Amino acid sequence: MIPNDTNEIVIYGPAEAKLGLKKVIEYIKHYKPQLVGVFPADYITENQMVALMREFFLSSEKAE
Repeated sequence: MIPNDTNEIVIYGPAEAKLGLKKVIEYIKHYKPQLVGVFPADYITENQMVALMREFFLSSEKAE
């Protein structure tokens, strides 16, 4: 479950699953977070996931 106070979401996952989740989130009328990224990611470890998100958000902070 996604908290209602979430402002930004990054989705990553295998094949079409991430795109299906993106459509479901966009369909919810009372919940409109900013979708900041959708990335392919098959079989990644928790450490790889943390590194991916850290790199993504640190690079987006530098761009601002």
